[in-house]
Amino acid sequence: MQAGFISIALGVKVVEGSVLQVDPLCVVAPRAKAVVVREHMRRKGAAAIFGNRDPTTGHLNSGLNKDKAGEDALIQAARDRASALEAELAQTEATLREEQRQILKERAAAAEAKKRR
Repeated sequence: MQAGFISIALGVKVVEGSVLQVDPLCVVAPRAKAVVVREHMRRKGAAAIFGNRDPTTGHLNSGLNKDKAGEDALIQAARDRASALEAELAQTEATLREEQRQILKERAAAAEAKKRR
């Protein structure tokens, strides 16, 4: 594995642990993933993610792709995928938050029952 990836993953886990101590219902990892991907695209551009590929077939091009329309299509496709991922992440976050609320309610009920004994 690349050192940069390990460093970012470890940083996300540290932040997640800190946030969960403050708010147990917070979901950090999906948001962190979206931020990392968005920042990578902003810094490196679509070529860093998709490489030198033909936009219609997805095959690697032998020479440099000087056609800006193809590059724009790749960037738009990446944006579309990012939008779909953000919608999926929002749904996942809502589901996880509800599950965490249920777990906390069950724990509180168990603690209350234990106090009554």
